[in-house]
Amino acid sequence: MRQLVALLGLIALHLVAVAPAHAWLANGTPMCIASGDQSDMVAESDGQGGSYLVWTDPRSGIYQIFALHVDANGNPVTGWPFNGLAVSATQQNQTQPRTAVTAAGTLVICWHENGHIQVAAYSTTAAALSATPTPFAFQGASAENSTCCGSDDAAWIAYTEHGAGSGVKLWRPGWPALQSFFLSSVDTGKPVIVPDAAGGMWVACQAVDAQGDAIVLTHIQTNGALATGFPAQGESLCTASGAQEALVGISDGAGGAYFAWQDRRSGNPDIYATRVLPNGAIAPGWAANGTAICTAANSQTDVHIARDAGGGLWLAWDDQRAGVGNDDIYAMALSSDGQRRSGMPVNGVAVATGALTQIMPAIAPHPDGTVTVAWAQLTGGTRSFDINAARISQHGSITPGVNGAGVSTFANDQLQPLVVPGPGTDALVFWIDQRDLQNDLYGTRIALAAPAGVSDGAANARFAITRVWPQPASAGRVQLRLALPDAGAAQVALYDVAGRRVGALLTLSGAGTHDVTLDAGSAAPGLYFARVTHAGHSREARVVIAR
Repeated sequence: MRQLVALLGLIALHLVAVAPAHAWLANGTPMCIASGDQSDMVAESDGQGGSYLVWTDPRSGIYQIFALHVDANGNPVTGWPFNGLAVSATQQNQTQPRTAVTAAGTLVICWHENGHIQVAAYSTTAAALSATPTPFAFQGASAENSTCCGSDDAAWIAYTEHGAGSGVKLWRPGWPALQSFFLSSVDTGKPVIVPDAAGGMWVACQAVDAQGDAIVLTHIQTNGALATGFPAQGESLCTASGAQEALVGISDGAGGAYFAWQDRRSGNPDIYATRVLPNGAIAPGWAANGTAICTAANSQTDVHIARDAGGGLWLAWDDQRAGVGNDDIYAMALSSDGQRRSGMPVNGVAVATGALTQIMPAIAPHPDGTVTVAWAQLTGGTRSFDINAARISQHGSITPGVNGAGVSTFANDQLQPLVVPGPGTDALVFWIDQRDLQNDLYGTRIALAAPAGVSDGAANARFAITRVWPQPASAGRVQLRLALPDAGAAQVALYDVAGRRVGALLTLSGAGTHDVTLDAGSAAPGLYFARVTHAGHSREARVVIAR
């Protein structure tokens, strides 16, 4: 009866400012309205316009992990029941799920259970897959701060373990045992793992030592061995004064990684970020110890990041520059060399600055270089939180404007939005919903109009390296097929992992497709990058040189 009442209430509502797409309902479609309070929701794109959802659920009397796969129209995919599938039947409380989706579409979930970390894997149709075994329990001291990340063929699990042998533990399917690193006198916080371009992983975490909090980084190969030049204790990514906290990371799409965090080197937390090249060096254009993204007055916290279609970085965060306790949402777009995109103001563009509180930003990229940002916004009158969203171009224009439009404005609170890319430039938005006076899970698909100036982003979508051959390039010569959006000049060259140019710098022009041959000369075998630069934007592709 409770589910029927909720659905009838939805159907009776008028449309809100952001019209839902296709089969989705206005003000949200129920994803899970089972008894009890659902919490700890995470969402991952399935790569086909739909999404995986995973959460903690108390419907059976204990906390269990449930999962659901929905398609682009909001319908459960075959094999996945409405209200979700129980991931584990053990009678132990299960909490804090983390997820990853591999290139094959496999969903991997890790969670906390009875002081350990467990993991399970599922196909797109909810068939349980072997995870050596499923689930695999990581035994040891009390485990915490787990994370999970997908690579081309598998997923990696990392967590912190305190006590004897404390440090970060790392595992992936097929390994015979856990790999341990960051084993030193420092206490390590939540690890962040990011795939590289060769089947390995970047692993970073907060480290608390005598000088305060810092960020350390290491590079792990596919077999679990440390990459050459990386000590088990990691190398310093940021050693600035004050605390570096709430670390997040993503792939840069070219074998390196982006990291961002909130930083107290000036007292109040600010937002900083950096880019790491495949050899572990900081990329040209990025400052040592991090580039300042926002150092406005008061606190900037809760940063979220996404990589844009051109390989640059998007950030969105909670901002109190208007006054302590007056939370707003701001965003920033950077090119891959750490420079603000043209039109982006210093300290970011205002996304939501309503008279009341705006919190909990979430961000998802689109193929034209824009992003959708969603947040929870306190409204007047009812004094409850609604979900709002806006679409932003790389140059700071916003649709439908600052403060966005309502995604869900139902009675009571809607909180903790998550956004994943939908089909085209649509976005899927999910949130915790209290319209029935307990925490349920709702979602919708939104289609916001392109912001002014997005034509640059659309052009960049046609600016691409579409083919690299042969791979590996055994004679030191590699061919590129690339597309240019207009008649403007472009520069093409090959670079090593330290960012040094190898061979000649070529210049070409003319809209459309071009085939170019790059010669690495006598360069040593290894990993290189072809880079095309046009109108202030760049594209990169991996090149493997063999002899």
